[in-house]
Amino acid sequence: MGTAMSVDALLVTAGLVALGLVMAVLALRPGWRRRAEMVELLQSASHLWRAPEHSIFISYRRADSEHVVGRLYEHLTTRFGTKAVFKDIDKIAAGNDFRREIERALEACRVFICVIGKAWEGPSNGGKRKIDDPGDFVRVEVETAMRRGLPIIPVIVGGLDRLPLDFFSGCLSELAYRQGLPLRPDPDFRNDIDDLMTSIATHLQAARA
Repeated sequence: MGTAMSVDALLVTAGLVALGLVMAVLALRPGWRRRAEMVELLQSASHLWRAPEHSIFISYRRADSEHVVGRLYEHLTTRFGTKAVFKDIDKIAAGNDFRREIERALEACRVFICVIGKAWEGPSNGGKRKIDDPGDFVRVEVETAMRRGLPIIPVIVGGLDRLPLDFFSGCLSELAYRQGLPLRPDPDFRNDIDDLMTSIATHLQAARA
């Protein structure tokens, strides 16, 4: 662990030194583009560090939020690295116990993202919602994250305004008390995704401390 962190620190230090040299060169250049170029470089400095593999887990129901999750995944992988984000539990091989596979995937997780839209509960079958089924993938993911004591960020999509207490049942009722963040369509998407990435980065940095 110490070696890995030392390598991270060296990479970040080297990146910042290189960034400083480039900015020094830009500062000597005339022209109106200089300031814009410096701002762009400063913004890129926050991307020098990449999160460890599978440290961000996205839990979602495809029928509920597949489209917005695709966009969310693209932004998170650009910011934190492709290997840092685990999204599709359907990568589990046939015949494997998905409960153990989820447990394994969550072993490296440091932040659990629970994407919730209007159809998150899943279709009803005989009056019983899919989320109330103990074998439901989404339910198992959330319960496992809770059992492991992971930070859970509910991400509210699809026009949901808030999460009423009776939206959840049983042990999942704890989700109603987790501070959530909205992820709205454009023009609000950019601000919302920035807020979410800031929260994720805070949890990741705390996990490294």
